[in-house]
Amino acid sequence: MRIALLCPTRKRRNEVNRLIGSLERTANMDNIMLYLGIDSDDNTYNNINKRPWITELDMGDGENFIGIGQLWNKIMKSVPDEILGMCNDDYTYETKGWDEEVLKEFSVLPDDKMKFVYFNDLYAAPQLGVVNFIHREYYDKLGYYAREDYRHAFQDTWLHDVYRRMGRDKYREDIIAPHLHYSNPVAGKGVDSTSQRLLETWGKGEWQKAMDDFNDWGPKRQAEADFLLGKTV
Repeated sequence: MRIALLCPTRKRRNEVNRLIGSLERTANMDNIMLYLGIDSDDNTYNNINKRPWITELDMGDGENFIGIGQLWNKIMKSVPDEILGMCNDDYTYETKGWDEEVLKEFSVLPDDKMKFVYFNDLYAAPQLGVVNFIHREYYDKLGYYAREDYRHAFQDTWLHDVYRRMGRDKYREDIIAPHLHYSNPVAGKGVDSTSQRLLETWGKGEWQKAMDDFNDWGPKRQAEADFLLGKTV
């Protein structure tokens, strides 16, 4: 069993190197594979440190942003691993042995393999599982890893709510993996070009529409939960 970390990224070489460094300090590299989704027009990763446990995948022209959900789903087409970790270039993993703990969590599974494990990201947890892990059975049953209804946010929110409705989410407060989001006070960083593009999109009303859709689509998440648990719907 191996953990796949799915990480779309754009123009954040330093952040990705920081992520890589945190993984090497805290995990057994035999347990993980980092899948980096890199835009074809982004040459800022030419000097990134290569590792045998890192796979780089071409996401196409990033100027025509297709949305984070589609990027995660494109990455998934190349992922054979059992455990799927939602990853971003602004994460770091700080608790040594976190990978072994994840493997322990998924070594005992219900028959339907539905389980959502999430870490303390010092930002949104425990209300929201940003740094999360699931079994690939979710993807195999539904045919997608991330919702493509949303170009930006609400992917982790959607996923966590589905598992919460199943009663299958587990918070590991003892495992620290900071989400150094540009708006997180502990991050100590400003808005970069990638974040700026996000904010400009939100400014055009996409944030409010995404929020409204998420609130309206509770029945869709309940239907997903019921389907994944094998209930007749």
